[in-house]
Amino acid sequence: AATVVRLDIELEPLPPELPPVDVVGARGAASEAARTRDLFDATVLPAVTTVSRREMRLLPTIVEPDVLRALQSLPGGVVLNDFDAQLYVRGGAPDQNQIFLDGARVFGAYHMFGMSGVFNADAVENVDFFRGGRPSRYGGSLGAIVEVEQRDGDADARAEGGLSMLGARVMLRGASESRGTRWMVAGRRTHADVAMDDGIPYAFHDVQGRLRLLADSSNEVTLSAFTSGDRFRVGFDETKVVRS
Repeated sequence: AATVVRLDIELEPLPPELPPVDVVGARGAASEAARTRDLFDATVLPAVTTVSRREMRLLPTIVEPDVLRALQSLPGGVVLNDFDAQLYVRGGAPDQNQIFLDGARVFGAYHMFGMSGVFNADAVENVDFFRGGRPSRYGGSLGAIVEVEQRDGDADARAEGGLSMLGARVMLRGASESRGTRWMVAGRRTHADVAMDDGIPYAFHDVQGRLRLLADSSNEVTLSAFTSGDRFRVGFDETKVVRS
């Protein structure tokens, strides 16, 4: 006859011990989160997003970081192709958007027929992007609102810049704590026309700056400046015209 043997085995739970995990926020992330929260508390609008300079640099780009092209990756935007930096927000056309720099309206905010924005990403602190409802101070815009804020000066700041296939850019900042002044100036220019000895008939440049004067602990004056230009040369050399 077969013998049946019964074994009762009792196991004790022994959870494995995992190494500790330290979560450290990125540099500047706390201030970015605080600004986003302040903006939400002030406007109480769901369709508004703040994009910082650090986030602009992390977004994929074609040639170099672009302020307006970075907004295309946010909800509500439509990207027509990889070469168009213009904003098409919720069915609206690019000319229906209002773009502000330190509170001043900017017209013609694109270069190269819409392939690049006019703002130097190194000189921008953050961007508030209103895709839907907006405060009444912006009036009756049919499209989105883009509020660009420039960087302040800093006594310990270093010069920043870059060189890409599109052009060269540089940004300088400084401050005088004794006089209560902070300043920033930035510029950008294409270099293809210079490198090819005017072989390319198109070039553009941007210059922007900000001056902040602290009168006392509760009063300050901020002066912002921006200029931009495009040069497109069209002409014919009579010596190269072929006549039949």
